Amino acid sequence: MSTTTLRIMTRADFDALVAEGALAVDVRRPHEYVVAHVAGSRSEPAAWQVSRHIWGPLAAGRPLIVIAADALEVDLATREAQAAGVGVAGVLVGRPELWAERGLAVVGWRPLSPAAYRRLSPMPRVLALVEPGEPIPADWPHADRTPLSAWQADSPPVVPGEPAVLVGPESRAVWAAVELFRLGCPAVYRGQS
Repeated sequence: MSTTTLRIMTRADFDALVAEGALAVDVRRPHEYVVAHVAGSRSEPAAWQVSRHIWGPLAAGRPLIVIAADALEVDLATREAQAAGVGVAGVLVGRPELWAERGLAVVGWRPLSPAAYRRLSPMPRVLALVEPGEPIPADWPHADRTPLSAWQADSPPVVPGEPAVLVGPESRAVWAAVELFRLGCPAVYRGQS
C-alpha cells in the first residue's frame, strides 16, 4: 500500500484503502464525532494524540486514514503519526455533509423523545448515565442506571449489536456514545426531554 497522502474524494477511495488494511481515525472533537462521522471510523481526538507514543500502538503496523475538520488538524495528526513511524494513506477533510455527498456512509447519534421511543420496535435499551445519588431523568423513569464510573470496556452495558438510548448529562453521553460506536453499536440515540 502506498503511504503517500491523498485527499479521499469518493467512497470507492475510502473503501479501497480500508480493504487494503488502513485504519480510519477521526481526530475531531468527540462531540463532533458523535453528531456525524464516517461509519467504521475510530474517534481519536487530535488533542489526545499529540503524544507520539499513542500512534504506534493504535495503528499496529496499519496505515491511517486521517479524518479531520480542517487542514490544521490533518497536519498535526499526520506529523505526529509520521514521527511515530506510522504511514498516512489518505486524508478526509471537511464537513460530514460533504462526505455523504461523496457517497461515504455517515452515521451519528440521533435525538429521540420518550414518545418516539415508545414507537420503536424493538425498543433499544435506555442507559441513564447518572452516578449513585443522582436522579434518573424524569422523562425516562424506566432507564437502567449506568454510571460511567462503573462502565468498563471489557463489559459494556449493551450488546455491541444492539441500539441504545443515552440519557443524562451531555458530557457523559458524548463519552458513552464514542465507546458504543467503537463497539459497533448500530444505532445510538440521545434521549431528549
